[in-house]
Amino acid sequence: MKIIAKIKIIKQISELIEKEQTGTSTEFAKRVNISRTSMYQLFEEIESMGVSIKYDKRKRSYYYDGSKKIRVVDPIQIVETGN
Repeated sequence: MKIIAKIKIIKQISELIEKEQTGTSTEFAKRVNISRTSMYQLFEEIESMGVSIKYDKRKRSYYYDGSKKIRVVDPIQIVETGN
């Protein structure tokens, strides 16, 4: 997966988790256009940064469990250097 595409997907994942509107793992992966396997791999990467993600069966949504969450703001910008 290319880095910009990956960052955009992480941003989508983060926004849906924060709103607690992810749905089941299958629905969530479909919503962000990746496989469930890729989604779980991204969860592992996010969790390796100290961010805990859990699933609430009653709400049918993933949520941030703890004091940390991911927020992606203007992921990458290409700027002129003046050279």
